[in-house]
Parts: sequence; C-alpha cells; structure tokens
Amino acid sequence: MRVRSFFVVVAVSFGLPFVTGASNARAAPAALSDSAKQDGEAGKNEAPTRSVDLTFIDRSGTILERRTVELQLDKTETISVSQGGRSISAKTTIRRASKAGCHRVDIVLRDGTIDSTGHIKTTVWRSGSQACGSLPLTLGPKAETKIELVIAPIQ
Repeated sequence: MRVRSFFVVVAVSFGLPFVTGASNARAAPAALSDSAKQDGEAGKNEAPTRSVDLTFIDRSGTILERRTVELQLDKTETISVSQGGRSISAKTTIRRASKAGCHRVDIVLRDGTIDSTGHIKTTVWRSGSQACGSLPLTLGPKAETKIELVIAPIQ
C-alpha cells in the first residue's frame, strides 16, 4: 500500500489525474485535460534560465562594467560592452554539469580596440570551467581582459 500511495502523491504533485481501481490494481493515468496539455506544451517551449552577474575586468585590474543578465541553459548568448574605441563581446554558454548544483560555463571573449592610427587590434580567447554554488569564477588569460561571473542559485 505504501508504494501505491507514493506513486499517487508523486503523480498529483505533477498535476496528472489518476484513476484508482480495486485494492490490487495500480494507479493508471487518465486522459490529460486540455489545460494539462497546454501547461506541458508551454513548459517545453520555455528553456530554464539562470541569472548571471558578469564583471568585465581590464588587463590592469580595473572594472570595465558589471552586468546582470538572464541566460538560457544550453543556448549561446552574446553580451557586449563598448567604451570609446573599444568593443568587448562575450559569447557565453551555460549547461548543467553532472555534479548537483553546478553548471558548465564556456566563454569566447573578443576584445577589439582601435588605436590612434585607426588600426584595429583584436584579441580572442576561449575558456571553460565548472561553477558550483554562488562562488565567483574568473575566466581569462593572465595578461588579457577577464570575466568574473557568479551564477545565482536556483530559488
């Protein structure tokens, strides 16, 4: 009996209607209502998002800009920063990691500057790591522009 009641509790928590029969019968799912079908379809279309605090740090250690963005899991999104003759773009991808409470972060940063003679100098680097909890993670080579990010915990 405990096993049957456990399955009913789990099914009810997901909003699935169940039909119960004789005492020896297991709970069987009934036909889904139109509202349950719509809720299921809406959930499929919306990818989970995470709030991420990004800090762009210059080679000298000064903070160029702080920004909080909502990033969808498993989707590459570009975050851009412009200051004067400088343009920085970070293509960021966040995925679930195999470890609970952790995310895999992959970043491609493109730092382009225009000098006084009009020449464009572009630096590109790629990095990836695993971020766990809400601890800050700094990515980037030592002598280049870095990104510090903090992924907000799931509420």
